Amino acid sequence: MTPPEPADPLDDAVLAARLFALAPAIFKGLVLRGSSPAREALVAALGEAMPLRRLPGHVDDERLLGGIDLAASLSAGKPIRQTGLIEEVRDGALIAGMAERIEPGVAGRLAQALDESGVALVLCDDAVEPDEGPPASLTERLAFACDLTHSRRWQGVELAPSAIAFADVASLEDDDLRALAATAEALGVASLRALFHAAEAARGLAALDGRAVASKPDLAGAVRLVLAPRATRLPPQEQ
Repeated sequence: MTPPEPADPLDDAVLAARLFALAPAIFKGLVLRGSSPAREALVAALGEAMPLRRLPGHVDDERLLGGIDLAASLSAGKPIRQTGLIEEVRDGALIAGMAERIEPGVAGRLAQALDESGVALVLCDDAVEPDEGPPASLTERLAFACDLTHSRRWQGVELAPSAIAFADVASLEDDDLRALAATAEALGVASLRALFHAAEAARGLAALDGRAVASKPDLAGAVRLVLAPRATRLPPQEQ
C-alpha cells in the first residue's frame, strides 16, 4: 500500500491565518518563517481578508507612534498632529519583512502596542540559522508560528470566512482548560499567553466549522497550531 502524502505546512498556516483574520485583537498575529512562494501566496490571501500595512525596516518613533507634523504645523501656524502606523492599522495588521532584524527599541514599542492598543503583527522571518528569529518580546505575544520553508505548493490559497461569529462560541469547559494546561506542561510550554491563545484557538476552530461549542478535535487542533510550535520537549509516549 502506498503511504499517504505528508501534510504540507501550508495547510496549517492557512488555518492559522483564518483564525487570525477571525479575531486579530485576540490572536495578535503570526510569524511566517521561510521565504517561499507559499508565504507570498498566504500573505496575499491575508491582505484580501484584512488591511495590511508594511512596517519599514528602519522606522522612527514619529512614524510608528505619531506626533507633531512640523512642516504642516509651520504652514498652518498651529500644531498639526500626524497619525502613526500603529494608529493607522487599528482594524488590520502591520506586516514586517525580515522581522529577525527588527531593532530592540522598535520591538519594545510594538510589544507595548500589542498589550495596550490592539495592534496586530505579521512577522516574515527570513532567518537562516535555527537560533535566529524575530525578537522574543514579539513572538511570545503572537498566537501562531508557521514554518513554510519546505512547503511544496502555493496555488489556490484562500482564507474562507468563518461559518459563525467568534463571539457565538461558548467558553471552554474547565475540563478542557485543564487538558490544555496538562498538554502545555507535557510539551514544556510555560507561557500563560500561549495557553490563553490555545484555548481561544479551540473556540476559533469551532467557529470556522460553524459550531457553537468546541470539541476534542478543536482542542487537538489548538495544540497543533499554538502549543506544538513552542514545545521544548517531547511528552512521554503514553501522553
